[in-house]
Amino acid sequence: MRREVADIGIVGAGFAGSLMAMILARQGRSVVLLEKGKHPRFALGEASTPFANMLFRELARRYDLPRLTPLAKYGPWKRAYPELPTGLKRGFSFFQHHAGRTFRPTTNHREELLVAASSANETSDTHWYRPAFDEFLAAEASGLGVPYFDETELTVLQAAPDWRLQARRSCETFDLRCRFLIDASGPGGFLARALAIDAQPTTMRTNSWSIHAHFRSVRKWKNVLDRLEANQAEYPYPC
Repeated sequence: MRREVADIGIVGAGFAGSLMAMILARQGRSVVLLEKGKHPRFALGEASTPFANMLFRELARRYDLPRLTPLAKYGPWKRAYPELPTGLKRGFSFFQHHAGRTFRPTTNHREELLVAASSANETSDTHWYRPAFDEFLAAEASGLGVPYFDETELTVLQAAPDWRLQARRSCETFDLRCRFLIDASGPGGFLARALAIDAQPTTMRTNSWSIHAHFRSVRKWKNVLDRLEANQAEYPYPC
């Protein structure tokens, strides 16, 4: 059986896993990046914030990743990577809804909160189209010499002090050994499942939930506001 040996194994090639792989590779560590799926794949979009953009630029500077620097602002991103989809982030919009009651705008906007995110398009925050963004970062990690295995199923054979995993990819099975293992699988919770760790947030007192998804053929909220004759003149941007 073929064997792969690395200082660090990373499970999950989303933006966090691929970014970590690049940082570690720049530090001279041997890294293996593993992904259960295959890019491009569906993932819920992300929207950057000024602080997140600052951290992104700092990571690119500190670890000599200049190709990532333009991704911290809308203007530089569009010039450097016009083929990589991104959206211009206008702001955050919150409209309070009550169960069993149609939304009704008021003159004082008491159930509305709109926060402008950027003062100019050039320096604006961005929306990430994750299927393309994650694929781009995984390719960047591969370009730095990080071995990347997608469509790979993993089984933990041995945990601490050194990790040993069996990896199955297509018709091939190989043995992976590493000193450290980073779980960047997100909601999949690879290590929590593999090591039978209870990861349920049973101590949280909140009793709320949200829906995260991509939808098609949804009416624009502005059309609803127009129909309700809401005063939109004071909005910092079109809804």
